[in-house]
Amino acid sequence: MVLFGIVVILVCMRGWKEGASELIQRVKDYFGAPRLFFSLFIIFILTLFIIFVYYYSYPFQIDDESAMYFLSALVQSQAAILAIVITLTLVAVQIASSHYSPRVIDIFKKDPTIWWFLCYYGFSIFFGLCILMMMPVIRNGNLCILAGSNYYSYHIPLKYWIYAVYLIAIGTFVVLFGYMRTVFDLLKPSNIIKKLSDNITKENISKHIKSVEEHEKDRTIPIEEDPVQPIVDIIRSSLIKQDFATTSDGINTITNRAIEIMNPNEYKISEHFCDHFERIGKLAVNRGDEESVIEVIKNLEAFGESAAKRESALTVVNVAKCIRSVGKTAAKKRYADATRQAILCIRSVGETATGNLTRNLLGGALSQVARSIGAVGLSAEENELTEEVWQAARSLVFVGIFAEKKTCENAKQQALECLARLATSSKEIVESAIEKKN
Repeated sequence: MVLFGIVVILVCMRGWKEGASELIQRVKDYFGAPRLFFSLFIIFILTLFIIFVYYYSYPFQIDDESAMYFLSALVQSQAAILAIVITLTLVAVQIASSHYSPRVIDIFKKDPTIWWFLCYYGFSIFFGLCILMMMPVIRNGNLCILAGSNYYSYHIPLKYWIYAVYLIAIGTFVVLFGYMRTVFDLLKPSNIIKKLSDNITKENISKHIKSVEEHEKDRTIPIEEDPVQPIVDIIRSSLIKQDFATTSDGINTITNRAIEIMNPNEYKISEHFCDHFERIGKLAVNRGDEESVIEVIKNLEAFGESAAKRESALTVVNVAKCIRSVGKTAAKKRYADATRQAILCIRSVGETATGNLTRNLLGGALSQVARSIGAVGLSAEENELTEEVWQAARSLVFVGIFAEKKTCENAKQQALECLARLATSSKEIVESAIEKKN
């Protein structure tokens, strides 16, 4: 009746489709919470017990000795199952923490499903033990309740207590399936990364940065935990194991969180993210994983373009420096695709900045973009990556055009100087790139 009333109200207020959609979403949200799931299950068990109490008319007789043996066996089996489940859970947590990061333990500690499962199982075991110990009293006597100075006596037949033990025991076995599914989901790398990303907030990062600065002045001040570091640890472990799927998932998650919490006036936060990206990119280069290097560079491009659209020139500068560092490291290892991707991504960030930043902010950003492309191009030239040198020269021409359109003379001059340095030893390649652009 209550559900029907809710449907009627929603239909009258917002229409049938809107009301039904909202109701379905509320039901999904309601049953999605672990503690509410357990609460509903307990209510279901109690409802069945009440139905048995009031409507079960078949005469039920049970021998005291048989009931004691059965309850004893049931409690022992539940205790054994609980011990095995806890042992396997601890083993799973240990394996996950050693495979990914010790901080994975916090995920299991904070998950409410585990603690609700233990509470429900413990309640079932101790309830069975209480009925087992009180069987003589329940069989022969009444249940007395003291309320103030008055005693109230109730006689509940033993069979109803046995019913309650049975129903709650059935519930423990049903809940066990849900608990195992929850543990399996928690062990997935993607879910671990998602839960760890919830700690990446502007407040937590600001606390960490401030504590680092204070620690440099006074070594006795402890450093607050870096919320990005747990995911970086998982990425490092995945790079060592050549698990590109987990590596990509971790990099994308960090990028998404960086874009969400980025503030144009707090460039230190963007610098903090860029430092992590730079270390990940260099580690990927050293591990020989060019695919992961390209993934880092592309995510930095997305971060830089988002910063340009929010008119954060300092973040654009940080991103250009970061891609330059990763690109130079890739060029030294003669990773042509990664080097070319670094050049193109820096140019793309500069182009986005040209269309969104004001002239006062654009000059410094484009100058850094030109220097970064020039540095990667020179590194490619030193390692005989001819096509990448051509791409760097062509990109510098583009940056020069961007600067000329916005009358940023310093940035234009910087692009010409970098182009001249490339032409010192690769004159024909630079001339080819200029002719191609013309």
